[in-house]
Amino acid sequence: PSAPASPATLAALLSGVSAFNYAVNAYSLRALGLRKDPTILPICAQAVTSSPIPNVRRAAVAAIGSLDYPWAAPEGQRAGKEAGERLVAWLKGERDWTVRYAAAAALEAWAAGAGKSGV
Repeated sequence: PSAPASPATLAALLSGVSAFNYAVNAYSLRALGLRKDPTILPICAQAVTSSPIPNVRRAAVAAIGSLDYPWAAPEGQRAGKEAGERLVAWLKGERDWTVRYAAAAALEAWAAGAGKSGV
């Protein structure tokens, strides 16, 4: 995982996800994904399922694929499995091909992370 961000930085990113500007939403999700913190899974999941803008959904699925799950721990395995299942569901159900492509790439990154841990 990346270095801890200040509470103010995290607050700004989280508020950006719910801003009324779709570009800000997408960039905030990308920045959160760079942190690799699996606790943002529910935030990304909400963006994937509720945003009408494909760019925001693409950023959310990419962020999910970049998360660093603690695969060695049972709770990490549960969270990682949930993320993988969600990516597959979005891959199958998404109308926009660019979001499906991003979900496939995220699933590939997710599988690579799971494979490194021996899961």
